[in-house]
Amino acid sequence: GAESLARALQYYHRATLVGTRTAGKVLGVDAEIPLDDGGLLRVATLDMRDPSGQRLEGHGVAPDIESNGTDDENRALSFLDETESAQPTPSQTCPVTVKRFDEDATGLPKGYERYSFELTPGEGSFSVRLLAWTAAGRARRAILVSSVQPGLTKFMFVWPAKELSAISVQRAADLSSGIVTACDPSASQRPLKTLGTVTAGPCGSSDLAPVSAHFDDTDIKFEDDVKAQIFRDADFRFKAGVSYPVIAKEEGTQGCATVMVVIGVGGTILDAKVVASQCNQSMGCNLLGDAALRAARNSTFTGASLDGKPIEQNYLIDYFWQLR
Repeated sequence: GAESLARALQYYHRATLVGTRTAGKVLGVDAEIPLDDGGLLRVATLDMRDPSGQRLEGHGVAPDIESNGTDDENRALSFLDETESAQPTPSQTCPVTVKRFDEDATGLPKGYERYSFELTPGEGSFSVRLLAWTAAGRARRAILVSSVQPGLTKFMFVWPAKELSAISVQRAADLSSGIVTACDPSASQRPLKTLGTVTAGPCGSSDLAPVSAHFDDTDIKFEDDVKAQIFRDADFRFKAGVSYPVIAKEEGTQGCATVMVVIGVGGTILDAKVVASQCNQSMGCNLLGDAALRAARNSTFTGASLDGKPIEQNYLIDYFWQLR
């Protein structure tokens, strides 16, 4: 238990280990098998591993700071003194920045809000602590991201009210070197972009841009330490080409149509409808809208997920027709 806890604290950069390598004896939960001669055979059935999957049995946990075992306490106290005297000053040059911050949905029935954000990391992987700001500018509870990597940059968290106006990076810890950078929150602040509902008008939304949707927050319990969850967006497996209806083409109809699709578990299209369109021939607009719906329904998608759990998401797809 001690070895497993020590390695977990070390892995997530929540503690610095001082001393010598641990024994690497973590097998447990014995099965007791009575023998015919009255003896008892005890067999360990549990093999413990660290958060990265590394087996602890026979390997143990290597300390961050080696000690001879007799002066562990003095060495640890010396390390604390060095750490306190070397606290980084807030820097505007932060290894992780907030790329965008959006209100994603309104929850039911408790009224939670779901927020999504994207981070841009520098070289390497980082654990990040962000601050959430209210409209009045007061910093609220911290948002914790255990690991942000170059290929894993989109996250979500829930909040119990419509009160957030911005988030900013407070600190970033390099997961390979352990170096912690204190960031200037005001310099890295990213204002909230409310996605809202779709309104009719010129087409121009990017493919698969999320729009407002309801999600089930029945089991959500808000805590002081808000942990961001990994969000994987839906994407096209196959994007069907949109046709140019012959009649519309002959009439010289040009324009665009935006289709909203609801992507369910496994990338299944649960619903599709035209939510905005614009064209130069009123009679041809319906033809273009029908063509856009057919293309959307013939396309296939991957499913969106939140920390590996499938979720239902709404997306916008733009289609354009132009005579050349």
